[in-house]
Amino acid sequence: MALTTEQTKVATNLQNKVVKWLENEDARSSLAGAVVVIDYLSTQGLFEEADLFSPNGQISRGRGNGLIAVLAKYGENRVFLKDGVTTRSTLKFRNLADELNWGKDLSDWSAPDRDEATKLIMGPVLAKINLHFLREKLKMKPDKDESPVEWIKKLLQDSSERSQGRVEQHLVGAKLQKRLPNATIGIDAAFAGDVQTSRPGDFVIGKIVFHVTAAPALPVIQKCEDNIRQGFHPILNVPSGAVQRAIGLVVCQR
Repeated sequence: MALTTEQTKVATNLQNKVVKWLENEDARSSLAGAVVVIDYLSTQGLFEEADLFSPNGQISRGRGNGLIAVLAKYGENRVFLKDGVTTRSTLKFRNLADELNWGKDLSDWSAPDRDEATKLIMGPVLAKINLHFLREKLKMKPDKDESPVEWIKKLLQDSSERSQGRVEQHLVGAKLQKRLPNATIGIDAAFAGDVQTSRPGDFVIGKIVFHVTAAPALPVIQKCEDNIRQGFHPILNVPSGAVQRAIGLVVCQR
């Protein structure tokens, strides 16, 4: 459901206040608590301090299944905060509620309109939460009883939600360098544009061009076509689960 121009103006104004509040808040506990506070705009519209805090000053739904549920409502299903929102954060969340005018601006809106506005207002917080996951280092403890092939499978599984093809590209580059020690393997940063780097693909060895992607889409198929026209032999590397999708894209292009 689309908001009216006036409703969008109100929601954008509240979103800007959230952005301002976030300038000094980056801790996981703060971000998780912000999601809980902002969600009251959707569930109740107008809310009070008694709704937001328990008698001991702890933010309601700030831990356990309550927190998991409110994060999942906005598409965040990853484990973000194991211990829950800290009780000593009462003042900062009260300040955020003040910035949101305790939902008064949306109090007479319909439930669908409040939901739509809340998604818009929540956007900056969810973006910061995602940045935390992107900054995390991948950790893997290889099992000596398993083969290196299994290690690679686990690495790809663990990185699948945030790699966006970077881990895959580095693994292919490392394998090529190992198999072809005398060849010059490109070391451009992942996502460096092919046009910007004047390269036909991610790795070029003679007339062979390797394209590495975790999620094949039409642009990479078009790059392969360009390679062929230029006299190269393209090889598209994708996860096993994406092979049929890649084949389908090739067929659609013909």
